[in-house]
Amino acid sequence: MGRDSPAGYTLLAAEPVLVEDVAAETRFSAPDLLREHGIVSGISVVIPGSERPYGVLGAHASWRRTFSRDDVHFMQAIANLLATAVERASANRRRAPACWRGSGPPAPRRKALPRWAG
Repeated sequence: MGRDSPAGYTLLAAEPVLVEDVAAETRFSAPDLLREHGIVSGISVVIPGSERPYGVLGAHASWRRTFSRDDVHFMQAIANLLATAVERASANRRRAPACWRGSGPPAPRRKALPRWAG
């Protein structure tokens, strides 16, 4: 992913990227997928990570749209929430006992209940 895609450009710019008209965009080329779906406008933000970004979150519209500061704040809030969820899941995996992670000794087998108990 390089500077020539919306996601790559967003990662390199390290700030929200707003596009009112994909056809007139000069900073990068719109992927075929966007054109095939009739996308006209878009917004993308970085999903921050503790060491490096996790990726990019984008939203698109099939009509010309001017995104507001509130739109940018909303998208960045969702990206931050995603980053927090990824970091929490990662921390939980590191803290989980080995048998929960699928490595280490197998969990003890339970004894079958007697027929009269079931």
